[in-house]
Formats: sequence, C-alpha cells, structure tokens
Amino acid sequence: MRCAAVQPNMPSMGVVPRLDLITQINEIDRSYCCRRGGRRRGAPIPMPPLADGGADLEHFTAFVMHHVLGHLSQRGYRLPTQKWDVAGVCFQHLHIMLLLGAGSGLPASDAARQPPGHHVIRDLLGGGPALQALLYILGPGFADLTSVRTQVDLVTSREAAVLAALRVLHTALTMDLDFVADLSRVNMHDRHQPLHVRLAQPSTLVTLLQYVCYSDSIDIQVASLQLMSILSQRLPNIVEILIQAAPDLTAAVDIQRGVASALRQGLAHAQAIDSVEELRGAGEFLAHLQPYDVHITAGGDAQRLCTRSKEQSSRQHRAPLHVLPWPPVPLPPPPLPPPVPLPWNLQLAALQDPCSDPRASLILQLLMDSCSSPGAGPGRATLCQLLMGYEVEADQGGVSGCSLAPHREYSCLTVVERALVTGGVSLSQSKPRLYSQMLSLLYRLACHLTSGGPMLDWLSPNCTDVVRGMRPILLGPLPSHEQPQDLAASLRQRASILQIQALLLLKLEHPDSLCDLLSDFFATVDPSSSAPASGSNNMDSESSGSPNRSVALDLLELSCCCLQPPACRQLHEVGGDERRLWQDMAVAEVSVESLLSDPRVMAAAGVQLRAEGGELQLYDIGALYPLLRERYEVYVARTGGALARAGSTGPDPAAAAITSALQFATSYNAHTLVSSAQRALVQAWVRVVEVSFCLRYPQLASVLLGCQAECLHELLLRCLQVCKQLLSLPDGPLPQLLANASRLLLSKLQEQAVVQLLELLAGVTVASRRTLEVRVQLYAAMLQYLQYCRGSKLCNSPRVVLASILEGWGSSPSALADLDTTQESIEQGNASILAEHGPALVALIAVDALNVSSPALQQAVALHLVGALVAADARVGVAAAAHAHGVPQQLLQLLASVPQAAVIQHSRKARRAMYVIEAQLSLLLRLTEAGPVRQRTASAQKVQALQAIPILGACRALDLEPESIHGNNLTSSSDSLRSRLPHVIAPTLRLLLSVLASLPESAAVRNDAAGFVLLHYRVLERLLREAGSSATATWSPGPQELEQAELAVQLLCKLVPCFATAELPVEVSDPLLLAVYQLLQVFGTLSPASSSPLVAFAFGGGIGGGRYGRAASQRQLTNGGRYSMGGDTDMAGASENGNGTGALALTDGRSGNASGEENGLTVTSSSRDHSAARQAVASSILALRLGLITFLSDLAMLGGEGGSASKQGKGEPRLLLRAVGTGSSPLLDPTTSRPTLMLVRDMSHQAVADAAAALDDLAVSLRRLRQPQQPAAAGAPAALQRTLQRAGAADRQLGRALSVLETGLSVTVLHFLRCVPRPSGGGAVQGTLVRVGAGAGTPNRGGVSSTAWLEDALGGNGNGSGGAGAGFNPTAEDAAKLGNRQELAFLRSRLQDTVLCVEDLLGQELSGLGEHSLGGVDLLARTLKGYVMME
Repeated sequence: MRCAAVQPNMPSMGVVPRLDLITQINEIDRSYCCRRGGRRRGAPIPMPPLADGGADLEHFTAFVMHHVLGHLSQRGYRLPTQKWDVAGVCFQHLHIMLLLGAGSGLPASDAARQPPGHHVIRDLLGGGPALQALLYILGPGFADLTSVRTQVDLVTSREAAVLAALRVLHTALTMDLDFVADLSRVNMHDRHQPLHVRLAQPSTLVTLLQYVCYSDSIDIQVASLQLMSILSQRLPNIVEILIQAAPDLTAAVDIQRGVASALRQGLAHAQAIDSVEELRGAGEFLAHLQPYDVHITAGGDAQRLCTRSKEQSSRQHRAPLHVLPWPPVPLPPPPLPPPVPLPWNLQLAALQDPCSDPRASLILQLLMDSCSSPGAGPGRATLCQLLMGYEVEADQGGVSGCSLAPHREYSCLTVVERALVTGGVSLSQSKPRLYSQMLSLLYRLACHLTSGGPMLDWLSPNCTDVVRGMRPILLGPLPSHEQPQDLAASLRQRASILQIQALLLLKLEHPDSLCDLLSDFFATVDPSSSAPASGSNNMDSESSGSPNRSVALDLLELSCCCLQPPACRQLHEVGGDERRLWQDMAVAEVSVESLLSDPRVMAAAGVQLRAEGGELQLYDIGALYPLLRERYEVYVARTGGALARAGSTGPDPAAAAITSALQFATSYNAHTLVSSAQRALVQAWVRVVEVSFCLRYPQLASVLLGCQAECLHELLLRCLQVCKQLLSLPDGPLPQLLANASRLLLSKLQEQAVVQLLELLAGVTVASRRTLEVRVQLYAAMLQYLQYCRGSKLCNSPRVVLASILEGWGSSPSALADLDTTQESIEQGNASILAEHGPALVALIAVDALNVSSPALQQAVALHLVGALVAADARVGVAAAAHAHGVPQQLLQLLASVPQAAVIQHSRKARRAMYVIEAQLSLLLRLTEAGPVRQRTASAQKVQALQAIPILGACRALDLEPESIHGNNLTSSSDSLRSRLPHVIAPTLRLLLSVLASLPESAAVRNDAAGFVLLHYRVLERLLREAGSSATATWSPGPQELEQAELAVQLLCKLVPCFATAELPVEVSDPLLLAVYQLLQVFGTLSPASSSPLVAFAFGGGIGGGRYGRAASQRQLTNGGRYSMGGDTDMAGASENGNGTGALALTDGRSGNASGEENGLTVTSSSRDHSAARQAVASSILALRLGLITFLSDLAMLGGEGGSASKQGKGEPRLLLRAVGTGSSPLLDPTTSRPTLMLVRDMSHQAVADAAAALDDLAVSLRRLRQPQQPAAAGAPAALQRTLQRAGAADRQLGRALSVLETGLSVTVLHFLRCVPRPSGGGAVQGTLVRVGAGAGTPNRGGVSSTAWLEDALGGNGNGSGGAGAGFNPTAEDAAKLGNRQELAFLRSRLQDTVLCVEDLLGQELSGLGEHSLGGVDLLARTLKGYVMME
C-alpha cells in the first residue's frame, strides 16, 4: 500500500484493475503486511510532485476507504499488530490527501475531477467507511490502550494507529465548515452537517477527549488536545454532553485530571514549546513531513503544496537549505540594530525537534479560548470552568457559587497555583510565555460573569499568596531585545499581574486585602533590590538609583523609558533598487512586495500568523520563507544570473533583496510583539492608578499615612515626563495612554496647583504636535489645571465666610492673607510661564481650534483651552499671540457663516456644533476681557476694531424661531431646537455686554449695539416674554429662560439713552418696553402673588399650570435644566398687616437645613437636592429683578432730551410712574401700560424680606462655621461642605436683595423729589438709623454710587438745602402727575410699612454683613420716611 501510494509520477498512470488490487489485498501472504509495516516504520519513501491536489490518486484513495478500511474490522490477521499497522498506514494516506486538497476549491459540477481529499472529507461528513474505521480504531479508548502498554510491539502499532486517526479527525475538523459551505453553494440538494455533529454523541465525545489521559505518548495527548480545542468552540454544551455520558461525573473528572496531569508534565518538561502559534499554519504540516524540503506556491484560486526529496532537489541544481546564497539568519545592515534571529518564529526549527513538548501551551490556550464560549449562556458551564475545578452541577450543567479549592480537588488550577507559587521568578524567566499564559488565564476567569466571583475570592490576598507573591516578578530583570518573544511575554506577565490587581481593587470589599494590594503597588522599595532590565543602559539618571521609589514608578519607567521596541523599517523606507527587485520577483503575478504588503494576497498565501489570542497579525516566517525562495529561484532562472555576473564583485542583489525581505518580516514581528506588550502593560498600569485614586482613595490614604497627595503629585510629574520623552520617538499608542492617565491624575490633584505642572504640560503639549490624540488629552489636562488655579470653592467663597471657617479651624488671623498670597503667587507663576510658552501654545492650539474638519469635541476643548490661557495670562501675551495668528478674525468669520442647518437639525452632530459655537463665543469674550482691569479697555477695542458687534448681528442662527411652547410636539430633550438655541444666544449677549461695559463712553459701540437690537429685537422680545410665561402642558420656564431674560434686560439697560433718540425707533422700542413691563408685573410683585411658576418654586410651592401640579411637580428646576421637584410648601416670609410677603427660599425654609442640622435633625439627600435647586432659582430671580429695577431706574434718571434728569432739574423724564388705585392697586398703569409706583414699592418690600431671610440664614451658617470643627466625626466633611455652600448662597442673595432694595427705593425717592413738595422742616430725614457707615451706597455696574445723585440733590448733608438739589422745586401740579390725593395717600401708607421693615432690617445684628454696605439704603430710607410720614 505504501509503495502504491508513492509510486513515481508517470505521464499516464494507466488503469489498475480493481479486481487485481482487491485480490491482492485479500489473498496476499500475511507476512507482506508485516513487511510493509516494517517499511513504514523505517525511512519514508520520497513523494514526487502531485498535481491538482493528488487527483491522480483518486482511484487509489477510493480503494483505501472502501476496500481496506471498509473491511478493516472483518478481515482476519495473522498477528494482532497487522490490523493496527494497516489502519495506521491508511489513516496516514487519508491525512496526506486531506492536506493536499485543503487549498483546492470545489468544482462547479460533480462530473468534474476532484482531489482525493474532497472524497475523504465527504466520506467523513456522510458517516462512510472511513469514519467508521476511525471510530473503530479509537473506540476502545485510552484505558484499553493503557492495558497493553507492556506489549511493546502491539502498543507501538496501536499508538501509531490512534495517533494517525486523531490527526485525520483534527485535519478534517479544520476543513469541514468551508467544505460544507462550498458544497451547499454548488449543489443545493447535496447538504451535509459539519463533522462535529457526528462526533457530539456522548460516548464518542468522551472516548475522543479521554485520550488526553494517555500519558505514555505526548503526540496522542497533543492530538487529543487539538481535537478538544476545536470541539469546545463548536459545542457550547460540551460539558452537558460529558455529563450525559456519565451522570456521576466520572468521565468529566477523568478528563479534568488527565488535562491537569498533562499540564503539569508539560510545564515540567525541559523543552516545552513556549508558544501555541508554533503548531499552527504550515508548521504543523512540516512536522509530519520532517525529511522533506517543503515548498509552497500560491497561484490563482488554488494553493498547491508540493514536496521534493533532497536528492531530486540536488539533481535540479537546487541548493539545500543550508547552502543557499543568503544566510538563514539575515545579517543586519548598519545602522539598523541587530535583528532577531530567524528561528524564533520559524516553526520548522521547533517542530523538527522530537523532544519538544507543546502540551502546556496547548492546554493553556485551550483554557483561554473556552473561558467564555460565545454560545454558552450565563448559567451554562464552559470546558474551562470544568478543567479549572469549578463545581459543576450534574443536573443542569451549570456552575455553582461554591468557592474554589485547588488543594482538595486536583485540577488545572492546582497545577497553575503550584507553578505560580513554587516556580516564581525562575519559571517566569525560563518559560516566560507559558507563565504569561497562566496569568492571562486567571485574569480572564476573574473577568467572566459566572466564574469571576469564586476566582476573585480565591485570588484575594486573605485567601492565597498568588498575587502578593508576584512582586519579585514585577521588579525582576527583563530579557534583551534579541529575544523579542520572551521580552513581550515578560511584559505581558506584568500587565496581567496589574490587571488582576486592578480588578481586585475594584471588586473586593475586604479592607485588609485592599490595603495589602495598595501597599504592594505604592509602597516604596529599595533601589538596590530591583534589578535593571537586561541590556537597558538608557535609564534616566534622574530616576535610577533614587531612594524611596515605589513599584508604580518603577513599572512606569520599565515599560516606557527603558524598553523602547527595536526600530521597525517601514516599506516606504526600502530603497528603490530593492523595491524594484521585490516587484520583479513574482510567481503567478504574486510578487515579494505583495506578499509583504497586500492583506488579500497575504491571507491567500497563508503568510499571516495571529498571536496573542488573535489580536496581533504577524508574518508566518515558516510559510513566507519557501515562498520567497521560490521567487528567488524563478527570478534567477529567468534572468540567468545576469545581475550577479554584470561585473559586480559584491553579493547577489537578488539574494540581498530576499534577505532584506526576511529581515523586514522578522523586525516587524519583533516590533509588533514588544510594542503591543508595552501597550498592554501601560494600560494595566493606568487601570490600577485609576481605581486606586478614584475608588480607593481613603484606603490609599491609610496605607500611605497621609502622603497620598505627594504620591499623586510624583506620579503625575513622572507620567508627564515619560510622555514627553516618548513623543520624541516614532508615533505609538503609549503617549496617548499616558496623557489620559495624566489627565486623570490631574483631576484628583485638588488644591495642589503647582506651577511646575504648567511648565511641564506646556512642554509636553508642544512636543505632541504630530499626535492629535495625545494633544487632545493634554488639552483637557491643561484646561483642568488652569481651572484649579482659579482657586477652589473654599477660596472663592466670600471673605466673611472664609474668615468664619478659618476661625472654626483654629487658624491664625493671618491665614486669610496667606491664602491670598498663595493664590497670587500661583497666578504670577502661571503668568511667567505663559509669557515664555504662550505664543508656541497658541500657535499649536489655534490650528486645532479653527480646523472645521476636526471633531466637534476636539474643537471645543481647544477653544476653551485658548480662552483659559488668555484668562490666566495677566501680561496679555497669550491674547497678543492670538491676535497675531488671526484667531479673533477667523472666529468672527466662522460665526458669521454659521448655517442655519447646523442649528435646526435634530441630531447629535447639530448639538455638538452648538457646543463649538458656544466655545467660539466664549473665546471672543475672553479676548475682550483679557488682562487686568486697567487693560480691559484696550482689549475690548482690539476686538471691536474687527467689527465684532456688526458681524455677530449678521449671524443668522440668532433669528431662528424655536418650537412653540404651546405645541404638543415640544420635548425636553437636548436634541430640540429650543434647548440648543441658548448655546448661541446667551454667549452672544454676554459678549455684547462685555464690549459695552469695557467701552461705556464709546458712541460707536453703543450705535453698533443699537443696530444689533434693531436686527434682533424680536429675539429679545421673545426671551422676555417666555421668561414671564406660565407653564403649559409640555413646557415651563426654567433657569435658562431666566438667564437669557436677565442678559436681554442688561443689554437694554446699556442702551437706555437710545430709547430717547431715533437710534431705536418706536416700532422697536415700544415692543421691548412692553415686554419689560410685563416681565416686571410677573417678577416685581410680592412672591405669593406672582403668576410665575419659578417664583412659586423658589417661594416654596410647586410649579402650577398644565400637567405640573402646584403640590407635586414632575420637573425640578436646577441650573440649566428642568427636572422633577417635590411639593415642599415651606415659605420663609414676613407678614405685615395680614398681607403676606414671602422671602425667596435659600434652603427648605427659614428653619430648614441650616438650623435643622444645627439642632441635630435628619436632613435627607432629596431635601438637600431640592434646597440646592431652589437656591439656584431664587438667585436667578433676584438677578433678573435687579436688572429690571435697574432698567426702570435708568429710564427714570433719563431726561427728555437724553441727558440726566437729576442734573437738568427741569427736564421732563422719559419715564414717569404713577400711583394708580386706592384698594387693589394695579401693577401696570391701564392708560400707559407702564409699571406703577405700587409695583416698585412691592419690589422694594419683597427685597426687604429676601434680605432679612438671607441675613438670618447667613448668620446661622457663619455661626456653624465658627464652631470648632471635628474632622473625625462621621459625615463631618459633607456637612461642612453643605454649610459652606449655604453660606455662600446666602451671601450672594443678600447682596442682590440689598441692590434691588436700594435701587427700588431710589426710584421711589426720585419720583417724590421731582413731583412731591418737600416735607416741612428737615428733621424727618435727619438722624442715623444704621449702626454702620451711612456714606456711599452700593456701587452699580458702572462703578458709581447708586445714591450719588441723591447726595447731590440733598446737598451732601441730607437736609435738602443748597447744592444741585435746589433745582427740584415741585408744586402741587407736579404732584398731580403721580396721582390724586387718595392714590398718593394709599401709596404713602404702603410705603410706611416698607420703611418700617427697612428700619427693622437696619436694626438687626449686622455682624454677618461682610462686604455689603447699607449706607445707601439708610440714606434712601431716611429720605423716603420724611415724605411718607408727612400729612
């Protein structure tokens, strides 16, 4: 049979009568088979080239399957070994035919000639005689084979037959899926099921898998493991099938112990193959044909695999492998580093060694592949869990939640634990890839949903010493670059250890275990104990040998600084001559260059090798080498060696080109392996740092004894330094990972704003000009740093609040000044660094900020960063650089050309475009306000010189009309146009206000602003109208509406002089004035009488209207959005003569959180959130009230000719308010639609109540802050933070309430001074009602005292004589302009109540007043009292 299979390849083989062969096989002398068996066990006979997949042997293959194997079990034999010899030879023949037909496509019709391998696979799929013979030989199982181990001849024959049968099944399983798919495509009626379906019978499956228990033959165990690997992927329910075969789990336990034993023997083997990839691809075929010189060609759709004997090769003048004109190991041309020796990835070298043992690598890869089978459900056990010793439930095939016990039950976990604990550093260095596989296996099991819990419990330091015992491996030496696989495996060992530690830190809750893990990673080590990496002499002198270094720092430098991967030459760097030779060396139009660069050709030729679980693609040197050799021979035969004989004395250029190709492939493989391992290590390092500083910060503080801030700072600095060093090297993923880690560490830096960080960040950012991903992370990190440098919430608190909390901490009286000094030094240090690096930063960041093709997030971050740099630079160098690079000009051009489609579209892209527009406007605002206060005018003039206001007025996005508030299709999602427009309107109004405030005397700026209002007055009118609207079924006003209305009112305040001229025509000014008056009617009245749902919410009730019931609303108003709120109806108010007036709520009432916590009451988190929302709304309402009353005041101060009424004296005012009604006084004059004096009185009276409530709450908060603090108390930091927030909110609300009160009183007093005769005598306005200085009032936004006109009118002494006040000589006719006697009397009676409330406010304890002054309120109240008390 063997002779017939390898007979010479004749031109015409001739027909061999079937009867003769059958007769010979049946009647031949029995000793013939014995002699054939002996010949088989000797040297194999060379096989000639077999064309078309061995199609000439189709008849003989059919004979073997049907007549030899078909009657194998029925034929008698003289010796028992003869049956096994015949079976082994037949199976070898089938195996060879399968391999020959592996690359051949299926013919279009059944009549076409097919390779014999197709007949073999078809027979196996159909359950024919070949499959029956295979199962017959394998059926007795490993136990029967073990029983004859003492019979040497018989056991040898049986082992050979079993091994050949297992290899046939394995090869068929690698081909059956593609063959079945092709078969169904060619012939729809000829359908077969894959082979694993026939092998999935419980008894058959157990028999095949149990051969792994046969320890006398490594080859049989390897073949069984290969079958097990494929079947575990094909059969998700493989564990259930094993349980069906033996419900008592005996079969499963046998397989579990057999695999564990094979793993132990494989790990202990001296020449264990350290990588499973060495058994894949063409290497496996080479192992079975060791004596042959293998030659692989790829052409057309078929891949032909031919063999030639060495004698035949020599007859064809073909040099053997060791005498080729190029060395097997390519020599490195300078200046490239020494290349990796070729055999490290050449499977032939490993597989031709008969002593090699791949069992351990195969088992570990099997366990990792089957760890999370795609078809296995959450409750279904996987083969990996069974083999690792998880307790499998016999009835359902699931995994129980019991803990792992490797010491009681022998399994693969037992072997892994012993190898990790006892092997330690020696095993990690001698077999680094196997050690890495074991660690990766543990990590995958710990991450799995089902197996993660028991594995994490077992890995916990309080259960086993596996994790803690790996610290020497983290700090141990590394292999050199000449061993790239070992180097990559060593790096991945450390990566897996860190991944396990990060997972344990994330999941475990055991305090001692967490502290142990954190201590191992962050504790300091002796520098002499950590050995440097082998061959790494470029260690930073600054970092090497420094004392008190932690494992975290050592690992960071180990992975990034000392272990740069070898330089990998790119294809475009290959010289022109070599490149042309690569293109000329081609076979079947497939050149050398295509084999190295074209993915499609590489896949078809089989030169791609996947490593590390398929995540890496490498060159298969074992498959690439013969292909390159073939192209060299064809090229030399075609050119006749002309190139070598052309007078050149050097080496053959063609051989040099092939050498260069091999060198490129090996260098690429080495670079890919090492760089991917480095990336994995850095990723794992970042994970540990993230979990430690974000989730386990309290435990880290206890481990580091309060030095966690210093550790954080050290890690951050070193991380940035390493990132900067890596940016000088070719592009890679490590800088991006480290930049992301730096941003994370910077977010936890808290109060430690160190100037050194900004200089380092600037240097790293400038160095990252070639890597966009790294730049974006660094932009975010620098933006975070600049935000921290603006000061913490504590330092930004009012000084009275800050002084109180420092007093509670027992700080010295100079502590407040020390904080100011520290903040000033940080700002000066940042300014000095920006003076040096600012221009380079702006030049780099501006490119990303103005690139419209960049992602929106990158643009927004870059724009905000430029704005932050401008704000942090007190020397205006950054702003000057921005103007030098044309940043504001380009921003204005982009804003003017904003298409309306960018705002109208309901998509995420449109929403992100709005964020970019908002960032652009914010940057323009920063440029307008660049520098200190004294330079604001110059900065604003630079921006205005670019025609900023006219260009912004041309923006078409401002005039878009949002969805109607009464429509049914209005949604509160962020994709609606109504939610996106504020990102354009609000920043635009802020920019206009900033320019107007910086250039208050510029008539050109005011004219441009008036032109803006003329173009967009309908937008302003809509903003004012919607802020005062009631809630509908699908909408209610919120903080966004309040903010936009406030900005619109402030803009109108700046343009008050234009209302008296033709700059704002009547058709524009009248709708705006009417909208302001209606808004005054809503927000100017007493809080209980307001129709606004916002006032009802801040006052203490629910939002009424529509589907938002007043008692229980479905939305809660917070900063920037609308959310559900509770139905708290507590009101902090004052009651005067039965007419209730409620103060805007700062907390949950006057006896809310502040007093409640002080009295020991329990305050829930929901009530705190509710209180914070009410504070925000109340503050916004007060800001809007202040703008409205200021607008009225400015109109009242404006004379009829556009000048100041207080200075002109006799000038008719633009706005004259009247006192209308004597009972229920209307808030708007029915004849003019203007506000009445009663409305101004109500605003003043409400402001008194708001100021009193804020003062009381501020006093309570300050008293609590002054108490001695007890940081050790549970919940003390959170309670202190809430008290600090309440104090700050109370202080802000007090300032705004006093401003509203003072401005409202000034409007009333101004009307009385103009129209009401002066009270007789002057005593009514004399005296002092306040115990603080009664000089200057609260400054307004222009910097002038709001009561300066009153002091001027009263002659500066409060008695009404002399001075400019002599110009006010009102008569009874003037008084009639305000109203009749009854109306004025009613107004005076109401004002008396207000004056009395002001006196009560001024008579309170004002220790918490802080920087707020009541001098103006005192002067106005005394003046007003003289008018309201006269008869």
